[in-house]
Amino acid sequence: MNLGTLITLLENTPKEYNVMFAFGYFFPTELSSYRGDYSQLGMDYEDYDSARTLFAAREKNNVENNVLIEPKTVEWWISTLKNAIGEDFQGYKGGWFEMDENTPIWAANHGDWTGAAIGRVVVCNTHDSVYLETVYAR
Repeated sequence: MNLGTLITLLENTPKEYNVMFAFGYFFPTELSSYRGDYSQLGMDYEDYDSARTLFAAREKNNVENNVLIEPKTVEWWISTLKNAIGEDFQGYKGGWFEMDENTPIWAANHGDWTGAAIGRVVVCNTHDSVYLETVYAR
């Protein structure tokens, strides 16, 4: 799926719902250049349970500016994705790459190659969430 299509699909979902991945308890956190092809985007992600465990450990050790990483809303993602259009992202090993509406998007943390492309957007009213399903692609 490309950046423009994902924006369009998200614009047709409830803005207050959280965006999640349809695997495990993972949710996207931010955008970065995809290591599989630096001119494409990766959606970094976090495991819900790991995020809570890390927050608790930092709190126990009195780490300053400790912030719990939580799922972001559809509204936040629409804004973030729109802002990515025309923005330059630094490739994993260097160089700068401008993203546009046709830029493919992958589920991949910065520096990772996964082959997991964003394939479908599914609304789940039971959980007040929008799930991003992935498909294997090369």
